[in-house]
Amino acid sequence: METCLLLISYLLVIVIWEIIKKIFHLTIDNCSNSLFKKIKELLFPDLSWYPEPSLKNEREKYDSIDNFPKDIKWDIEYNEISFEEFVEGEAGFKQHLTKFIHTERGKYVIYPKEYGNEQAETIFLVKDPKEFKRQCQYMINTLLKHDHFQKYIQEFYGIKRKKGDLYIEFKVYGKPDTLICRIPSIKHIGQKKKLLSYRIKQLFCKK
Repeated sequence: METCLLLISYLLVIVIWEIIKKIFHLTIDNCSNSLFKKIKELLFPDLSWYPEPSLKNEREKYDSIDNFPKDIKWDIEYNEISFEEFVEGEAGFKQHLTKFIHTERGKYVIYPKEYGNEQAETIFLVKDPKEFKRQCQYMINTLLKHDHFQKYIQEFYGIKRKKGDLYIEFKVYGKPDTLICRIPSIKHIGQKKKLLSYRIKQLFCKK
């Protein structure tokens, strides 16, 4: 009888010990996962905003994106204006969107006071996900009120920032697929020209 009690006690100790070990490991794992998640959020914050449901333009009549008016071409890669080339339609829409987002409202006398984006600089720099979402929401709501965009955009799906650039997803009238517009940051505008200048400088500076 005494041997049986000892055996039962021994088995209970083993069971309790195994339970304690599992609880301990689970706690460690949970702490590790939480810590890893926190570090990931700090190093790689989720800078995106996809409203649910998506934002629909309440306008009754739309114009096809193919009819977007002609404009002088702005070569973003070299940051140069070409007075001999023009863009229109989808390319013209994307160019005007880029110009609008980079134009700080009320800063330039050549534009009306209501033209431009209050977040022209900060939306490319802000690191806090909540603040980024807030600025995205304000910017898109402003955009949908502007006549240059309002009559072409049917629905707004989302916006994200990747490697410093903005990627905006729309449904525009006249196109069945989602239109994704890349809005380069100031650092990336004229990037090819900067690279070319650097290479030329390196070529002539070699001993």
